[in-house]
Amino acid sequence: MENKVTSHIVKGIILGIVSFFFTVILYVFNMYTSMLSLLLLELAVLIIGIIIAIIIYSNQNKNQIKFGNLFAHGFKMTAVMLIINIGFIILSHYLLFPDLADKITTFYKNLVLNQTNLSADIKISFSNQMNEYKEHFVTKQINGTIIIKGISGFIASLIGAAVSKKKSTNPFENPIV
Repeated sequence: MENKVTSHIVKGIILGIVSFFFTVILYVFNMYTSMLSLLLLELAVLIIGIIIAIIIYSNQNKNQIKFGNLFAHGFKMTAVMLIINIGFIILSHYLLFPDLADKITTFYKNLVLNQTNLSADIKISFSNQMNEYKEHFVTKQINGTIIIKGISGFIASLIGAAVSKKKSTNPFENPIV
């Protein structure tokens, strides 16, 4: 019986959906104010998922695969996940959660502007910066996703390719005659 190898596309779609569920949980439970800790949790889940998927891919190929192929599999998985995440960002901004940009900017405006030790110039400058952030919310979200999750996927692909078993082949075992 032949082993079936799971495609990087299927694994990338699964990781993209998991990432989207983190975003939905943030929004539904109004947890976007503690985004850093949940972002780190999401990144940890994605990194572990990529590493495990690469190990599974190596095992499906009976460990007869090279480091470069394992890394490429993980990085292609990351690319598929990023494409799905970008699609979900656009979909959620325009259809699912159109008020998310307003909620986030209002929260941070209130957080900073309620501090008493800031001068009026700093408060006005910060308010203007938050208004500009709200205007370019989708672009900034997409850029942040590509940079943060892309680099994390790159590192996870390197780690996954390094830790998975690889059987070395002896080039002198079957000489070409």
